[in-house]
Amino acid sequence: LEMVRTKKAALGVIYSHSIVSLGFETMLERYGEAFDGIVLEAPVEPVETIKRLCERYKKPLLTAVSGAWWRRKISRALEEAEKGGHVYLTAAAHTGARLLSLRRVEKSVRTIKECRPDLFVSIGFGLKTCEDVRRIGRIKGVDCAIIGTAFLEKMEQGFEQVRSFVSELGEALRIQ
Repeated sequence: LEMVRTKKAALGVIYSHSIVSLGFETMLERYGEAFDGIVLEAPVEPVETIKRLCERYKKPLLTAVSGAWWRRKISRALEEAEKGGHVYLTAAAHTGARLLSLRRVEKSVRTIKECRPDLFVSIGFGLKTCEDVRRIGRIKGVDCAIIGTAFLEKMEQGFEQVRSFVSELGEALRIQ
């Protein structure tokens, strides 16, 4: 897990439909070399099987929780997180969806930090704009903001759009 914190990491967010289609071990065999760590959108195989496979393939398994979950469910999910590890908070119903309310995200971050102050908190799903990153970055306890779908959409528009978007994101992060 230290590798995830000390360099730019490539984290594979694996969706339940992919696990159902291929199986988790097959996913790791085929694509594991591309990732420094694994985030599961939602485990569909028993979590012990997933943990064992991640250990075998030497891939840290990052805990994912939803900003829409209640405190008790978040707390239970965090019990599985490695000490000093990383938690991925989804700030929307699914990737590319509309961001949950800022109050809801703040409450979820507060719950995570109250339950497990040792965890590094990343937020993704629903972050589309520089303003989203700026707003999320102001929340106490947030360590990282992740943009996925919006970045891919910029890539489809060409190099200049990507360069402009990355520049704008850099400006949004500098005000933190």
